[in-house]
Amino acid sequence: IYFPFFGRVIGKALLDQQLLSSRMSLYIYKHILGWPITFDDLELVDKDVHKHLQSIAEMEEEQVECLCLDFTCTEEILGVKETIELVPDGRNIDVTNENLPEYFKAYLKYHLLGRVETQLTELLLGIFDVVPEPLLAAFDCGELELLLCGVPVID
Repeated sequence: IYFPFFGRVIGKALLDQQLLSSRMSLYIYKHILGWPITFDDLELVDKDVHKHLQSIAEMEEEQVECLCLDFTCTEEILGVKETIELVPDGRNIDVTNENLPEYFKAYLKYHLLGRVETQLTELLLGIFDVVPEPLLAAFDCGELELLLCGVPVID
């Protein structure tokens, strides 16, 4: 109920040329515009995870296999640790140098989309209730942020 409402507030602010006092993460603007997310977007959300995945990418082939990774990640949800499969049957797929790009892609997709997919979908539906999606196609992420939040104030 809150995310469609907040989406409509964002859409109304765009139409009425009103500035919002809080900024969203860059990858949210990319989702609004329909742009693909990239590995670099992860750094803006979680620097530690980005650094960890970057260090795995720089490892030798045998080092990657020694980590005993599979296509899962562990997350604490309401105090309970839960294993999330990044792909179907992910707990039975070992990460190797050959499938490392697929592992990164699956991890990135889960970390930046899968965890908040329902909320993000509702937010976008709220925005597009007020502002037709094709009208936003003329902007890039920086321009959309500038329209919504204005120039950041530096003291």
